Amino acid sequence: MLKFLHGLFSSGELIIPLEEHAFNESQSVEALTALERQWRCELPGDPPAFVAVSAVKATRILMAFCRAVIHRQVSVAQTEQFVREVCLSEDDTASQHYSVDLVLRFLPQVVERARRISDSDGLLNLMAAIGREWPLSSVGMKGCLPNHWPNALSHPTLWRMYVDRIISTKDISRINIPVVRDAVAAAIGPFPHLAPEFSTKNPVMSSLTTASGPVRVRTDL
Repeated sequence: MLKFLHGLFSSGELIIPLEEHAFNESQSVEALTALERQWRCELPGDPPAFVAVSAVKATRILMAFCRAVIHRQVSVAQTEQFVREVCLSEDDTASQHYSVDLVLRFLPQVVERARRISDSDGLLNLMAAIGREWPLSSVGMKGCLPNHWPNALSHPTLWRMYVDRIISTKDISRINIPVVRDAVAAAIGPFPHLAPEFSTKNPVMSSLTTASGPVRVRTDL
């Protein structure tokens, strides 16, 4: 796992064996805690508390997805069983969403890699299922709308991260909720030309505005 984390956060070259090797959980916790400490300094406001054990589980799941993408002999069924065994908690707390996101924010890139290989790969459905449970981490994943609106995203830092990612990834599908659309409009402010995908002149944006009422720019965010 340590080599995987180094590649994920540093070199970009992932080392993933065909089978998961035994890993030292205490070393993994230590490595992820150090990575989170650096990441925290780059985030707006005061991020939630970090739960290292959840980040370890998220790392194992992301590794499983990467393994299935690279080693095509690994079946979707095997990967799904592994994900179930890891048993990543779906607690709707800000700390849980934040801790999982340390690693799962790379999931959209893995999805794109899998889609380039085959747009009908069954692995995509499995990754989308995880993405729907963790909406902060899955921003930018095509057609991956959340199963529910997590209260955790009301945390100021996570909310800012969510809105910023929607704009940076041009994920217009996520503005189907009025409060999200308002926040995106407020973040763009008087510079709509910098994010034309979210302009009311965009047919998709216009249809959403017509269906749910006009965009109301909030000033209290």
